Amino acid sequence: MKNSTLITSALFLSFFVMAFLVVPLVEAQCASSDRACGEIVTENTPGFGAVELCDNCFVCGEADGVCPSLYSDGTIVTKHMVMKVPNAPIPGYTNADAINYDVGNDACSVIGGTCTSIQQSMDGASWSSASGLNCAANISGVASHLYIRAVCDAPKTASCDECPDPDCNTTLKGVAYDASTNQPMQNVRVRLHAPNNPANIDSSTYTSISGVYDSDEPDFLSVTGNLVVTCTHPQFLPHVENVYLQPERNIVNCRMERADCTPECTIPDRDGVYRCSEVCHGVEGCNYPTIDHGGTSYQPEDIAAMCDGVKPGTFIPIGTHPSDENRVVGVECCNSETSRFMPRFRLEGDDIRNLITRNFRKELDGVPVTLKIIVYSR
Repeated sequence: MKNSTLITSALFLSFFVMAFLVVPLVEAQCASSDRACGEIVTENTPGFGAVELCDNCFVCGEADGVCPSLYSDGTIVTKHMVMKVPNAPIPGYTNADAINYDVGNDACSVIGGTCTSIQQSMDGASWSSASGLNCAANISGVASHLYIRAVCDAPKTASCDECPDPDCNTTLKGVAYDASTNQPMQNVRVRLHAPNNPANIDSSTYTSISGVYDSDEPDFLSVTGNLVVTCTHPQFLPHVENVYLQPERNIVNCRMERADCTPECTIPDRDGVYRCSEVCHGVEGCNYPTIDHGGTSYQPEDIAAMCDGVKPGTFIPIGTHPSDENRVVGVECCNSETSRFMPRFRLEGDDIRNLITRNFRKELDGVPVTLKIIVYSR
């Protein structure tokens, strides 16, 4: 977390005691009037919080210029700071790229705490004592596949874990890579959001040519607390990770797995929505049809190109049916229908004057439609 500097006057100091720590200490929180995202809860409800400064209550989840978790009631509790995540297996990405803090003492000092021990984990969930490591040791030589964290005695703060606050900034970075080739991936969309959060925290950025993303990018807001990181790219399955972003520094890597084509000729797009795909023709039982119309033979590859990127069920017209002017020939993408009943609109009569028609191509529920506007006088 980036250090916060408080400028105080004598009047302001009369309300709380200032401590020159990353986490300033204050005399009181809102105690029994603690609120969770606008809801009244008990003071013991975990993960939510507010802080009282000069008789004003600043609540987690609100963009009010104050980060409640920068303030403490003075109680010392046990907290954890992740120092290292597993090293991504891509060329040029070293163990140092996976390290937030080299030394446990440095990690705990970020939250105004004191390091008591170092722990390790294989999966980031089950933790045990890290043999041979202490709070003063440099972890740069630790095995690349391990998670490492520091155990800290630190001041209890107004927690915004379950209700992330837009004023509690932190940094987030990582790399996206193809799980099958271990090669970095460019233009992967990395989205950070907090579901059901009143501040509507939802921002995104894209990976560079080297597969890297960083919260220093403009418009990419990263805050502390429990959030969801979603990494998406066409023809790959979405990588979704529920994460706890701690103060100051965080690393979340995106392991992207290629999506298999379905028998319906679909693969997920950047948002995880399954759409028809040109590359699926001939794969997993997917076969686009051949359509002969008006002396032209549209081959499966032609139909696949027409349907690429549209939602299943979208009907793309090619021309009028040769024996029924109320039907059109075309293809229902990711299906086998090759004609559809589409009655034509007619204006008839000798008294129609000043006829003006305009056609507009639109999309309704993912299906292309024609909006026809007709103006005339009689």
